[in-house]
Amino acid sequence: MSTGFLKKTPLHDLEKKSGAAFREYAGWLIPDHYGYAAEETRCVKQAAGIIDVSCRAKIRVGGKDRAPFLHSMVSNDVKKLTPDGGAYTAMLNAQARVLADFHLFCFQDYLLLDATASLTQKIITTLDKYIIMEDVSLTDVTNDYAFLGLEGPAAPMLINALSEENLNALAPYAHKKIKLGDFETEMFKLSFTGSEGYYFLIEARMAEGLWEFLLKQGAAFGLKPFGAAALNTLRIEAGIPWYGLDMDERNLLPEPGLDHAVSLDKGCYIGQEMISRLSRFAKVNKKLVGFEMDSDHAPEAGARVTLDGKNIGYLTSSAFSSTLNQWIGLGYVARDYTSSGTQVSIESGSKIQARVTSLPFASCRKT
Repeated sequence: MSTGFLKKTPLHDLEKKSGAAFREYAGWLIPDHYGYAAEETRCVKQAAGIIDVSCRAKIRVGGKDRAPFLHSMVSNDVKKLTPDGGAYTAMLNAQARVLADFHLFCFQDYLLLDATASLTQKIITTLDKYIIMEDVSLTDVTNDYAFLGLEGPAAPMLINALSEENLNALAPYAHKKIKLGDFETEMFKLSFTGSEGYYFLIEARMAEGLWEFLLKQGAAFGLKPFGAAALNTLRIEAGIPWYGLDMDERNLLPEPGLDHAVSLDKGCYIGQEMISRLSRFAKVNKKLVGFEMDSDHAPEAGARVTLDGKNIGYLTSSAFSSTLNQWIGLGYVARDYTSSGTQVSIESGSKIQARVTSLPFASCRKT
């Protein structure tokens, strides 16, 4: 792999010393694993893991018209956000197809968008196209910061021990400035795995110090680093779709199950009329589901899903779940075949027998 033109996060050198194996993603070099991805997955599920997601886009939206402008552009309510709040939202076209999804956080003087790295320029270009007379500025600040997270059941215990913060009082997507040792950072209640998750935004020059501090202090809590491979397994188990893999501009917003990205009473925005119509009168033709597969190899993304020889959908992503001891995946099936237990075949080289399952997978369901 040629890495000459790939961007590196502020934590790259430390991760390399820790034995990380890297892979390319959206122009970045990111840790794929630290030796054994399945062990990293178990660590996050049973204790806690620390991950570097500094490649994720950070777009600052300024100007006095920032809130009403974004309110008219995205599917969730922006005007109701307080300076310590946030929301998950989507940007749609007039037909309610998904152009991008991202987290939106409200600060006193600006809004901050957090999105997957591959959407950085698309979000900026799309929003900029609609700025006419409004006082709105868009600034890519991704390279100015590191973004690292703690995921897993022991994560809140570790943060409580280091900061004496009352994490129970934080709503999903809320954020606040806290101090961890000598490091002042903005903490976000956020999860990319479906577990307990907290992410920290800190100036790039301070990133190595915070990473080492958290690993040292977190040793007693079983904290270990994990990479993109473990993250992929965990998010599939949790039924979390990724843009570019499990959804794109071909998908209507309800198809991947993004109902939590929508406010039905916020008023007008691009795609609102179609969303209102779908929620009241219509059903989408396909829905994102899970697949449990009887396979000894990785099925191909895009593989056809069939039932009695009839094409009823397609696979979008897959991973081997050590928890379930089998290959699992996400994909779409026609709405008449979404019931858990439906027996299907996945045509990936050979015919793989599979079962449709509701999301999240059993390993991640709350009991």
